[in-house]
Amino acid sequence: MPSTNIQYTTHNLKNWNRVANDLRRLAADVPAWADPVMYRWAQRMRATLKSTKYPPMRPMQKYVRTGRFANSWGVDKVRSGWYVVRNSATFRGVPYARYVTGDGMGRGQAWMHVGRWWKSKDVMEKHTPELVRDLTKVYTDIDR
Repeated sequence: MPSTNIQYTTHNLKNWNRVANDLRRLAADVPAWADPVMYRWAQRMRATLKSTKYPPMRPMQKYVRTGRFANSWGVDKVRSGWYVVRNSATFRGVPYARYVTGDGMGRGQAWMHVGRWWKSKDVMEKHTPELVRDLTKVYTDIDR
């Protein structure tokens, strides 16, 4: 991950709790085969989070939406088989993504966003079965 002073809202994929324990151990032991699978899934999650619709504007809302939040999703490679999906959106140098869609654990949303905005953790968990399926398929193909 780049060394900067920016605080990221991140989703650490290293030990994703929805992936079966044996697949996690296997991915840790053999990251070479798991790396492309993890990378593709992380990139799909970035695209999914970027395209997830904003909630409707509140009545009398004065803030003009710029798209900065949606365009700030990215993926960083920590090492082989370990990627971080993050949102680096800032306003006047202050990171704000966790206040909008929560942190990697689903916490930290500001009161005005709770119940209106989706949580990035929930979006990613919804797609975790795809990661399990893809890891299983690649492992099964290797095992043959």
